[in-house]
Amino acid sequence: MRGWVGCSAPAGTPEAIVQRLSDLMVEGGKTERIQKIIDTFGIDEAARDRAYFKKVLDEEGPVWLDVIKSLNIEPQ
Repeated sequence: MRGWVGCSAPAGTPEAIVQRLSDLMVEGGKTERIQKIIDTFGIDEAARDRAYFKKVLDEEGPVWLDVIKSLNIEPQ
């Protein structure tokens, strides 16, 4: 398991907007400012594209849900 932060949009958001947001997140992750933050906090990688994020959610989402349920926390 790893920690991650994700960006999401409401269901029904037009595909072009979702793709643009993904592109901007990746672009922003390459800036000098973000690279310094990554280095300071020992983060392994900057923002990745939406296909990568979907893969992470598909693989790790069920594991996290099991952990949450085992702690008697109601997923929201």
